[in-house]
Amino acid sequence: MGTARYPHLNAPDTKWVEEGEYRCPLIFTEEVADQLRPKLEEFLDKGFDLLKKEHYGDAPNTAKAKRLSKSDLPLKAVEDEEGNETGDYSLNLKKRASGTKKDGTPWKAKVNIFDSKGKKLLPVPSIWGGSKLRVDADVFAFFFPKDNTIGLTFEIMGVQVIELVSGSGERESAFGEVDGGYVGEEDPGFGRDDDSTDDEDSDEASADF
Repeated sequence: MGTARYPHLNAPDTKWVEEGEYRCPLIFTEEVADQLRPKLEEFLDKGFDLLKKEHYGDAPNTAKAKRLSKSDLPLKAVEDEEGNETGDYSLNLKKRASGTKKDGTPWKAKVNIFDSKGKKLLPVPSIWGGSKLRVDADVFAFFFPKDNTIGLTFEIMGVQVIELVSGSGERESAFGEVDGGYVGEEDPGFGRDDDSTDDEDSDEASADF
């Protein structure tokens, strides 16, 4: 579980990506980051081995294959306005909102939002920075040919609201199966939708953050 920072979950952000992109940067304490780091390293190690074989399997001893390296883990130290590290760490999770398949068929995606009991929220409340969230994400090891590196990227599949900070700026909560959890009115269970798309140069796993 982490604290949302400038999330775009109610509607996709089109400032940097024309097709729109859902984003949910999460801030973790150093303690939580220390727990996540070995899991991310495991994902990266596995993806590195698989993608190296995929891209250099027939010539693993070439100079370029030997220079293949791992990108830094995407768990970044948070800095204050003066550039000093705060002790917290951030992880950027996102999901493309639309696009076109290889056969030319357009597609659109969404992020399902759930309350602390796993009930799907309809309508979805306005989710502001400061909200306490859990994110169900697919983790991809991705090959970056320009840099000859392999790194990790994360695709949001679902978000669970544990504590809500909404438009009023006031924190809303209700006690239930998760202490202090936000509870909605709808009752479909916590799960994934089927909008995600596969990437040729990636290796996929899943994780909860």
